[in-house]
Amino acid sequence: MPLLRKELRALIPFIGLVFFICAISVADEMIDHWPDMRPLSLTINTLVAPGPGYSVPLFLLVFALGSGLLVREQDEGTIEFIDSLPVSRSRVFWTKFLLASLVFCLIPISNLAIAVALHGLSRTSIDPSFHWQALLISFFLAVCQSTFFLALALLLSFLRRFSWLMVVLLVWAYLLVERFHPGVAVFNPLALTMPHFAGQHWILPTDLLKAQMPLAAVMLIGAWFLFAGAGDRIGQAYRKLSLSRAGLAVMAGAAVLTVVLGFVTAYYLIRQDPASADESADSRKVARAVYASWTTAHASSTYYSFVYPANLSDRARAVIAHADEVHEKVRTFLGASAEGGRIAVDMTGSVPRHAGVAYWNTIRLDLAAFDDVDLLLGILGHETVHVYVNRLSDSRVENAFDSTRFFNEGLATYLEYRLFGSSERVRQSRSVAAVMRQRREVEFRELVNNGLLRRNRDLNVVYPLGEVFVAALVDRFGDDAPGTLLRTLARKERPSGLQGMELWRDTFQAAGFSLEVAIDAFFSRLDVLANEYRAFASSLPRPRGAVHYEFGEIGVEPQWAPMEGWDIVCRFRQSADSEEREYLNSASDDFGVFRVDSALLPGATFWFQIGIRELGTGRTIWEPWREIRNTR
Repeated sequence: MPLLRKELRALIPFIGLVFFICAISVADEMIDHWPDMRPLSLTINTLVAPGPGYSVPLFLLVFALGSGLLVREQDEGTIEFIDSLPVSRSRVFWTKFLLASLVFCLIPISNLAIAVALHGLSRTSIDPSFHWQALLISFFLAVCQSTFFLALALLLSFLRRFSWLMVVLLVWAYLLVERFHPGVAVFNPLALTMPHFAGQHWILPTDLLKAQMPLAAVMLIGAWFLFAGAGDRIGQAYRKLSLSRAGLAVMAGAAVLTVVLGFVTAYYLIRQDPASADESADSRKVARAVYASWTTAHASSTYYSFVYPANLSDRARAVIAHADEVHEKVRTFLGASAEGGRIAVDMTGSVPRHAGVAYWNTIRLDLAAFDDVDLLLGILGHETVHVYVNRLSDSRVENAFDSTRFFNEGLATYLEYRLFGSSERVRQSRSVAAVMRQRREVEFRELVNNGLLRRNRDLNVVYPLGEVFVAALVDRFGDDAPGTLLRTLARKERPSGLQGMELWRDTFQAAGFSLEVAIDAFFSRLDVLANEYRAFASSLPRPRGAVHYEFGEIGVEPQWAPMEGWDIVCRFRQSADSEEREYLNSASDDFGVFRVDSALLPGATFWFQIGIRELGTGRTIWEPWREIRNTR
């Protein structure tokens, strides 16, 4: 108890500061807003998951406390007194850590209490349910985030005044590594509280937690090891350094460097923050929680279980009524069994850039996007194909994504058109393939290498080109060929480590087919399509772009002969390996120039891709990507 009282007295200033912050939040909600007319989406975005605007100040507060929590005992000379007491340093360490953690839990507890009160006051007859899941997950993630921050602060605190410099250097190291290895983003603690919803359910970021919580535990153990005795030498060296003139100069230089790098880092992050620039929604998008204003309903059929918006129940029932027919058409064509349980279909949420998305045994479909039931059934069929592709191949198609994406999407598109699609949709898709063939832009080695395809082309060409390949495969080897290939991919004796052409050559040979014959049939079919759409392809302009640098912006001025019914589009990326979500889509200004802030493309080179888009249909013909030396 004396130890607890001692530590609580030391934490009183921070406890007062936390209560002051909580009081400010309550006052702001009561005075500056209408608490009984506040949508849950706004509550989430401003209280429980407000993004960097919450996480960065929280980090600064936690680090300010944590950086002095342990080393203060050594710097003030009280560590010898503690050593003389009948308590171990380990007990002191864990007492300090637990009390500090409880103090910082007051902030998410306060935000949760305010959010619960606002949500309780703002519920309407349209959605009377209380969404505890989102609120409790937000609280849990905020606690995990503050724990990570505190563990980092305790570990770096033994560097004393150099700890803040180390933080800035770690931030820059992370930003540098992330450019070349995006997977390091799982260690970004600021991303923990960013909301991601599937319908009305907040998806727990398990990948982030699996990476960051063990790292926090390692940092805590490291801090405990240093406090238990290993850090005494660091303290002695620091005191010697602070007593020498050279040491004072080094610490002064470190302080100046910390301030300079801190301001540079803050400026860089602000320039990277989508909310900081007044740009179009297409060119920069903020990932914010948008909460539905409706309740959900559930239904089941023989092969599916559905969750859908209650306000679209008529449309949902029309889809559900024919869903099992869709399933049976797909299953019968692929010659698969119905084993594997019901497929879960979430029809409540939007699916960025896609009409639907399929995972192992789950489908997401945006019911609100279309009012054409036949179109929705076609999308359901497309995604059901993906589910069966993974089942039949024992997930080998998913695991070899770079080599198999064209076949996966091609098979789903082929069956969508053959079993559920309209002739107009088939015509539009195959016209894109025909244009690419006439321009001699189709290379099979690109189709079996998604990285190479990303470097040169629009990745969405896997849909029309993959559909033509599967159509040629079926024409040459029969309807059973796609299912046979999938089962062959799943065979246990398949050689490991195969990619690209080697993977497909081995699969075709084991299935009793010839890959070369299939490729020949593919290009023969493309030649027929190119001849069929020759007039259409010849009528299309081939736009080019002239690059300009001015006023801190990179601009691309299109050079093309405008065509009625078509518009020009342009997008940018930093490197050939940039993911689609990192592309910068720009709208043209009054002079027809596509501009993007040069700070968003800081590398020695950047890439842009220009194309033409048909008004009304969205059919887009892209030119190859072009790499440009950045001379700004």
